[in-house]
Amino acid sequence: MCSSDLYYPKLAQLFVEHLHLDEAPDFAELNKRTSLVLMNGHYTHTYAMSLPPLFVSIAGIGMQERRKELPKALADFIATGKDGFIYVSFGTQVLIHKSKPELRAKLFNAFRRFPDLRFVWKWEGEEKPANAPSNTYFSKWLPQQDLLAHPSAKGYIAHGGANGLNEGVHFGVPMIVFPVMGDQDFNGNALASKGLALVMELRDFSEQELVDNINSVLHDEA
Repeated sequence: MCSSDLYYPKLAQLFVEHLHLDEAPDFAELNKRTSLVLMNGHYTHTYAMSLPPLFVSIAGIGMQERRKELPKALADFIATGKDGFIYVSFGTQVLIHKSKPELRAKLFNAFRRFPDLRFVWKWEGEEKPANAPSNTYFSKWLPQQDLLAHPSAKGYIAHGGANGLNEGVHFGVPMIVFPVMGDQDFNGNALASKGLALVMELRDFSEQELVDNINSVLHDEA
């Protein structure tokens, strides 16, 4: 069984349900007749590959042209950090608030070791964790591009989704990537090969390893 036999039926179901179609198109036939593919990526931050002319890069298409002022509470928190801040987001599918306490403890303890640095975390939990480090700001929603474009942004801890990494590259923010699923391993390692990110394993890392990588993000010239 080829992969198309697995995902084409699911695509058909999604098309019918969400586009309100009576019948889904023949995806195998559409695949054969494709004349243009728009890619939200760019050759400068991925591996070398040979692509036919129908592939056209539109990297950066989702970037906002104008930055907005940060909410006052968030801006005031960032202003208390002498060494700037690191933005943290694991997306909406990686639920750190439901992870093992040992994993959260490693993240929290590593952050505590940078008292003059602030961490701004897109936290999926409804409440701020009871044992949260005092130098960390938690919110279920954050203006990601405005934060990455902020002059005090020193780094970005991410899960490796393509859109977020594109934004990190666009705004020139060094990254620490914890790939979890799908294309995230590929994305993170491709950036690492270009010197744009450090890659870590969420299931197997130490507090000291994260501290060392944060120091690299803050202080390495390369």
